[in-house]
Amino acid sequence: MMFSRLGVAAALAATMMLAGCVATPSVPPAATDTEVRASLANQNAQWWLSMFPDEPVPQVQVVQALGYTAQSQAVNDCVAATGQPAIRNPADSSQPDFASYERVLWFCFQQYPVRTQDVIAQGYLSHDQLSYLYDYYVRRLVPCLVTLGFQVAGVPNRGPFIDLSNGYPSWNPYDKLNPQPTDKRAWDSVVAQCPPPPFARFLAPPRYSQGFAP
Repeated sequence: MMFSRLGVAAALAATMMLAGCVATPSVPPAATDTEVRASLANQNAQWWLSMFPDEPVPQVQVVQALGYTAQSQAVNDCVAATGQPAIRNPADSSQPDFASYERVLWFCFQQYPVRTQDVIAQGYLSHDQLSYLYDYYVRRLVPCLVTLGFQVAGVPNRGPFIDLSNGYPSWNPYDKLNPQPTDKRAWDSVVAQCPPPPFARFLAPPRYSQGFAP
């Protein structure tokens, strides 16, 4: 395969590119609880307004912040306590009570939010981290991948990338490689030569390698 038969010169050029030939600013700090809460509040407000655009966003008292698994169970119990089914078939969206179900579901998620530290641990990035990541993608990672012989499609402008990310990158160069690596060994080779920044390792393979033969 093309990327498994890289010449020494191309591999060396890619390594040098990520090893220091392009200056890298200091890594910004992780997201704070305050930043995560503000972002989640904005996302929840947008969720409400997408369902009930003519109604103001309600203020809801938090009952308990939980981990992801516990939150899922608490929200299901909360919904069931209202007499609504915990899980609905999307095909039922035309039924008269669907709006009622959506309202209940929204309120239950507000009463039992995920703990902010759990959100951060799952990879939520601060605004400064996203800004750093964009620069890293455009100035270092994409040129490195191109050096390896890949095309990288759809590189966004900074503004849309930041605005659409909501704590999680809205665009990832590894998703846009052409051709796409087809097995774990190929992915490992690509990532070894063109890695993501240390705070964003979860954005690259081996997550793509799941299900691939070694």
